[in-house]
Parts: sequence; structure tokens; C-alpha cells
Amino acid sequence: MDEKDQPKREWTVTQLARAAGVSVSFVRKEVAAGRIVGRKVGPGLRGLWVIPNVSARAWLDNRKEQ
Repeated sequence: MDEKDQPKREWTVTQLARAAGVSVSFVRKEVAAGRIVGRKVGPGLRGLWVIPNVSARAWLDNRKEQ
């Protein structure tokens, strides 16, 4: 099975921004405000935000309803 065939478990801020058609900074602000559940991995300020698939899908679905 190819990596593309596997269901996505986590999203990066960049991936979610592309899927939603918004800027990376907008998604970061949504995470910081708690509207998207995410966690930071990696050291210090250069860590990478990752968003669980359930949270990303819920946020994307909510945006479609508005």
C-alpha cells in the first residue's frame, strides 16, 4: 500500500491551509485561539504544529456549512 492510499492521521498547518484555501497564518491563529485542536512537536519556536485528522475534518466541514 502506497503512502497516498493510507488515510491521513495528522495534518500540518500548511496542508490544512491548502485544503481550506486560506493562509497558513490564518490556520495558526485558529489553532492558537483553540478553534482547531492541534499540538506542537519539535523544539522551541521552530516546532511544527500538527492537527489530528478528526479536528481538521471537523473544522473543514464547519467552514463548508458557513
